[in-house]
Amino acid sequence: MLRCDSTVTTIGLFREDWSGTAYFSWARSVDYPRLDQSYTVFLDSDECHRYESMKFERRRTTFLLGRYAAKQALSSYFDEPDLSRITIRSGVFGQPIVQYLCPSNANVTISHTQEIACAIACPDVHPMGLDIESIDGAKSEVIKSQMTCSELRFLAGIKLNETAGLTLLWSAKEALSKILMCGLTCPFELLAIRSVRALRNWYEGEFLNFPQYRFQSWVTEAVVNTIVFPGRTQIETEMDPFLAELSMAHSDSNLIYQN
Repeated sequence: MLRCDSTVTTIGLFREDWSGTAYFSWARSVDYPRLDQSYTVFLDSDECHRYESMKFERRRTTFLLGRYAAKQALSSYFDEPDLSRITIRSGVFGQPIVQYLCPSNANVTISHTQEIACAIACPDVHPMGLDIESIDGAKSEVIKSQMTCSELRFLAGIKLNETAGLTLLWSAKEALSKILMCGLTCPFELLAIRSVRALRNWYEGEFLNFPQYRFQSWVTEAVVNTIVFPGRTQIETEMDPFLAELSMAHSDSNLIYQN
């Protein structure tokens, strides 16, 4: 099976009456040349045709990195070493749909920046959303215009600069929209955030209109990574390997959270 620098880490899911495991995977843009040379190893024929029809290099890169990260996570979920046996189709809203011959079905959520792609494979009975966003000051005013007054007040209570704080709020909303399968096409205030608080080396928050979900966000100097999951679930995961990869992908990436 094709291997590169992509890595998989587990996410333990614990509820009062249920427990399970999700898998988080990523691949960096430096892996793209190798993946481009061997994409027929891990894409099926339909996915190959879709990839070959793409004209723009950035789209080709993010598609291939995202599919590889997703299939690495799904490979761990299904214990299936042959990535080409796992197919990822696109739903009517562009959401990834997993096809695999297994009695235990899975969902996958994918996100990417220009430098890195990541994915989560999770049980279909336990929805999860993922979003990774580059922290870009040029986008701050646009993001700020989409936030409520209450959300902007959160920024004063957490130890982040304005650009990073706004990116965190945006990332949480986009991750939620993936669970809802609406993308950012719904009224943005519907995805409003009720609260945000700083914990050890991550941030946690809840949503105003969807109290059944909450989120955790890991913030570096360059990137915000957010996972949304059912609010009564306790998750256990180790993000340090992924944050280390972010440091390699973004040379100035260091945690900006201060204890």
